[in-house]
Amino acid sequence: MGDPINHESVFVKMHSRDAVSWNTMISTFSQNGCASEALGLFEHMLMEGLKPDKITLICAVDACAGLRDMVEGLKLHDLVVMAGYEHLEVVGSALISLYGNTNAVHEAMDTFQRIHHKDLVSWNALIYAYAINDYGKETLDLFWQMRLRGLQADTITFCGVLEACANLACMEEGKEIHSIIDKEGYGKDFMVGTALLDMYAKCGSVSEANNVFKKLSKPNVVTWTALIAAFSQNGRGREALVLLGEMQIAGTKPGSITFTSILAACGHVGLVDEAVYYFSSMKLDYGLEHTLDHYFPMIDLLGRAGRLDEAEAMIHEVPIEDNGISWECLLSACRVHSDLIRGSWAATHCFESGPKKVAPMITLDNIYRRSLH
Repeated sequence: MGDPINHESVFVKMHSRDAVSWNTMISTFSQNGCASEALGLFEHMLMEGLKPDKITLICAVDACAGLRDMVEGLKLHDLVVMAGYEHLEVVGSALISLYGNTNAVHEAMDTFQRIHHKDLVSWNALIYAYAINDYGKETLDLFWQMRLRGLQADTITFCGVLEACANLACMEEGKEIHSIIDKEGYGKDFMVGTALLDMYAKCGSVSEANNVFKKLSKPNVVTWTALIAAFSQNGRGREALVLLGEMQIAGTKPGSITFTSILAACGHVGLVDEAVYYFSSMKLDYGLEHTLDHYFPMIDLLGRAGRLDEAEAMIHEVPIEDNGISWECLLSACRVHSDLIRGSWAATHCFESGPKKVAPMITLDNIYRRSLH
């Protein structure tokens, strides 16, 4: 859609701004991650006395969904009803997505039921609303209901139901859906393949995940990372590291999430030196910034290995002021290795980081008791 700032400069200079120009601006901001600005334009449009059409309302609802703003969403829903658009598939689907993003699945279902002609888009919106809110069984029920009504699933449908299977760790039903995917020609689809891979990984079947990966025509960083995560999550850390090497040989550059899985893999099998190497490699070799998802497993792994000096030094690198989780992690390691002095210091930081918790006090007491023996 282009740069929203450039669109705005042209828009401001326009002498006559009709519904089409307003829609273009609201849509441009909404689709470029500027949801607050899109809603601001929508409100400005209303203040100028222009009546929103269904396109305007869809763009505004999409912006609300991006912000997860239920309050504004309900106001928009009232406007949709007043305009008589609630029964339209495209408007109803946008509202369903909004309710899915704001954890309001019952409102999503109510909206779905009011749509006169339920097409694949509206079914997909409802399936995703249930899937992302961990209503796994209901998601699968919706999928089979959709099939019974003669609607053929697409990439979005399959990704939603596979997420439900993954969350339920329901491999039997996942395999049944996999069979449908292959029959309907979606087996080599990148998004579906990644969802299948993730589903098998969470169901504990690394071999099936690997088979799905091998069938993908052009694996990229997302699919490589999903496969590495599959091995890591199922206790096959050394094989996950081998996969990282194969990924690099294949010419695919690992990303930040790839290294999250690699550090987790090292943690599962106690590969401390390897974890330190990969943690350093992120910045030195790939220019990737460390995030909390990298610091926390490193602090935990170093602490469990008794390398408490390194663990504490790393805590001071974590780019947040409230770092209670890291200090709690170090405190637990001090208990395991009976380090009373450092444990007392870690406990002090735990108490300073927020309201006093019972767990650090109990851990510190255990360290004191051990030191007396």
